[in-house]
Amino acid sequence: MHHLPRFLQTQYDAIVADPPYGWFNSRPSLIELMCDYAKIKPGLTALEPNGGSGILACAMRDRGLSVEVAELDPRFQIILKQLGFR
Repeated sequence: MHHLPRFLQTQYDAIVADPPYGWFNSRPSLIELMCDYAKIKPGLTALEPNGGSGILACAMRDRGLSVEVAELDPRFQIILKQLGFR
């Protein structure tokens, strides 16, 4: 994944090998399309209730949104924290 620091790649690879609760990773092109259709604007606040690897949360943050993230899986929680989410 392009947005993960190199030191988290091993953690991410382990999650992909044994994904939690039916998790699947969205393609970056789909994330960009979703953000375009949502017509999000800088300064808005968004909730990502299933943060996963953070790909959607990072895309929204990159577009200037303040993003709150929730995630149940402790492995993803570690990645999200390292990406700067609480």
